[in-house]
Formats: sequence, structure tokens, C-alpha cells
Amino acid sequence: MWLWIACLFSQVGAQAADAPNYKIYTEHPRLFLRPARLKRLQRERERKSLRWDQFDALMHVGNPFPQPGLANALYYNVAGDKAAGRQAVSFALDTKDAYQVALVYDWCQEILTAPEKKRLEAALEKAMTAPGTSLEAARNRLMAAVALESEAGVKSFFERDWTPRIAALRAGKNVISREDAFPLYDILHTVQDNLQVDLRDGYPKYFKDLALVHLMSHYPAPFPASESEYRIGATKDLREPDLEQAALSRTAELEMVAFDANSPESQVLQGWLMNDRFLMRGMFGIPYEFLWANPYQPGLSYYHVPLDLDEATVFFGRKLSRVKLPEKEVNDAFIVGVEPNRAYLVEIDDREMWEVRSDPGGILYFPGLGSGVGVRFGVGR
Repeated sequence: MWLWIACLFSQVGAQAADAPNYKIYTEHPRLFLRPARLKRLQRERERKSLRWDQFDALMHVGNPFPQPGLANALYYNVAGDKAAGRQAVSFALDTKDAYQVALVYDWCQEILTAPEKKRLEAALEKAMTAPGTSLEAARNRLMAAVALESEAGVKSFFERDWTPRIAALRAGKNVISREDAFPLYDILHTVQDNLQVDLRDGYPKYFKDLALVHLMSHYPAPFPASESEYRIGATKDLREPDLEQAALSRTAELEMVAFDANSPESQVLQGWLMNDRFLMRGMFGIPYEFLWANPYQPGLSYYHVPLDLDEATVFFGRKLSRVKLPEKEVNDAFIVGVEPNRAYLVEIDDREMWEVRSDPGGILYFPGLGSGVGVRFGVGR
């Protein structure tokens, strides 16, 4: 009987060890401004770096930032300016923006009064159970839970928001759009910093090339705005460029590099990002630019993309039905911009027709075709 009891406790202990740990042990600030990053940003202030000088100059212009909670709370943490911190708190007490409330509550703990803490905690409790199926809504619920050290809230995020999405991705469903890259990497950083869990492990194939896929998803021509130039992401519908979305897209790329600085894909992306003509100098983008950019991180020229291929040709195929590869040695071809997860009938010179399916990003991939080969394709069943 004693042997049976010992085995039973051994099994229970093993199950407990394998169970996910949703407990938050980190100290404030937990969200993005972990000690190493905060220390680096404070050094940027001491060095009067380009990004800090731009951020500091706009703080003293007197015009309100589009996201005053984010901007003022960040400035307070880096410069120690309590007046900026108090402005962030005042904004957070009167806004319904859960993203900024979580940041201000987390970043301004030392200057919050007891009544202010109570009000912000009530707002975050409400945010943890707010409706919404978007990745942005999921991000806000997670950030609220982590700011409050809510084990139940973190567990709910995994069960309600994350696990089903990973399962859908594995099933070939396009449940994470290009515009989701910003909240996606907010989520990855939040979980990594506070639970020491890399969420990419749930589906490494998807995340391996995500940085390069995101890089390739821009229109070739940059958009000249008054404060800086922007890379504009490709969209299904023709419309005027959304510069706030372009800024968040760049922010997501900066977060990608910060999350995994050593991968070849991140180093290529860093080479793309560190061109100062695209530095976000406006009042919407500069807090993100200063928070996430690391100009000391080495980067590779994006002309080396893709790193794992000797040479490749990329076609934009939304309105194409036939392409011909150039008369030179070509190992691989990509046709991008087709319908995601759609069956296509493909015929290559001197070969029988067969059916292929585009990936969730709307890309058809043909390895090892050779030079001068013609490819015809059309929608399948």
C-alpha cells in the first residue's frame, strides 16, 4: 500500500511540474520596460541620441501627443520627470484605452496615490474581461492581467485567446493578419518578460520567416510625409496610406528585432530598419521609435534576402496568369499577392499540370525551376 501511495504522489508531482505556470513574479515595470531596456534608454538620454533628442524636443513643444499616456509615462521613466508622470496618470484616469491604462499603471507605480491605484485597478479588472475577438483585444486583456498580477487573467488569455489561434494556424487558417503584427509582438514580449515562455515554440514554422515575410509585404515605393518617409504595407483594397498603421507596422518590426536579435532574419530586418530616413519623427511614432529601436544592434543588408537561397525571383501575382523566369540561373521562384489558402492549377513548361495551395500569406513557392522557365497558373477548385 505504501508503494502505491508513493507512486500516486509521484504522478501528482509530475503532473504539477508539467502544468503551465501563470503566476507573475516580476516587479513593476513589467510591460516592455524591463531593467535592461530601461537602463539602455536612460543611457540614450545621457548620450543625447538622435531618437532621444527628437522625443525630448516634441515633449517640450507643448502640443499633446496622440497617445499621451504612453508618451508621458515613458518620458517620466527615462528622464525622471514627475510632471510628465502626473500628466500620464491624469490621462489614464479619464480614458477607456486599456492599452495605455495598463502601461501607465505599470510604469507609474511610484507616483500613484492609493485612490488612483484603486481606480486604475478597477479599470484593468474590467479590461481583463472585455469582449472582442481581435488580437488587439487579446493583447489588452493580457497586459491588464500582467499589470495586476492576475494569475486567472493570464490563464484566461492562454485558454481563450492564444491556444485556439495556434491551433488554427497549424490548420492552415489565416487568423493573424499583417496588421496584427504589432499586438502579436506586444504579446510575445509580455509573456517572455514575465513568464519566461517563448510563445513561438507553439508553431516555430510560422514564426521562423515572419520577419522576412513582413519585410516583403511592403509596396516598393516609400511614402513621403512631412516628418519622415514611411514604408507602406500592401493591402487588398486601394486607399490612401494610413500613416498610423505604417508607424505601428514599423514598431512591430522593431519589436521583432528586440525579441530575437541574434537570428539571421532579425539581422536582415535590422539592416532595413536602421535607415534614418524612415525613423519615425512624428508625435505618434516617436515614443515607439525611442522605446524599441536599438541602433547598436548589428544588422545585415536586406539585399541579402533570402539568406537560405542562392538566388530567387519574386513575382507579384494578383493579376498574373503567366510568368517567365529570367534567363539566368534561378533556384527558386515566389509568386506573392495571390489569395491565401487557395488551390491553384499550375503548369510549367514540359511538365504536367498539378494543383498547389497558397500559404496563409498568399504566396506560391516553386523550388528549383531553372532559367527561362515559363509558369502558368489559374484558380483551382
